[in-house]
Amino acid sequence: MNKINIKVQKILDVTELDIKTFSRVLKCDYVKMKRMLEGKDDISFDFINNILNTFSEINPTWLMLDEGEVLSKPFDKNKYLKFSTPVQKTDENQLHNDITKRLIQVRNMLGQNQTEFASNLEVRRQKIVAVESLRNSPSIYLLYNLVRRYQVRFGFLFFGEGSPFRVTNRGKSDVNEEILSLIRKLKIT
Repeated sequence: MNKINIKVQKILDVTELDIKTFSRVLKCDYVKMKRMLEGKDDISFDFINNILNTFSEINPTWLMLDEGEVLSKPFDKNKYLKFSTPVQKTDENQLHNDITKRLIQVRNMLGQNQTEFASNLEVRRQKIVAVESLRNSPSIYLLYNLVRRYQVRFGFLFFGEGSPFRVTNRGKSDVNEEILSLIRKLKIT
């Protein structure tokens, strides 16, 4: 089980929601959810985006950067037991294409071939090839490693805004603000 699977399980533990309720609220197939939690299927950015859009109490900084607490505000379990508000869906194909284009741009800026890039991101080269050829969406594990290892900015990666790399002397509050800004934009689209 990789780190993001453990984090999603931690969300279930902290919120006291069972997998069935969690998958219903996220409008995600129960079997697919179970496979993701068991590490049999990759957890995609779209799935993480869905969690952050649906559960506003989840701390995005904790989820993406492993900093802070799981919840950023009190969680009301009853609110989700009666869940009926539809989740606004982002155009997945366009998001996938845009992120992939910027992923390739970052790799080229770093002067790395696919083999080096894959090794540094702790994934197999075939994964990079599949993502860059648009056969697969980038997994949350790949994106997480990209952000952590190379300090790639969320705003650049997901929206093409600003410079690709974070300035390392910024404080945590700047990073938190960048993540919250990203989430607000994702909720709008």
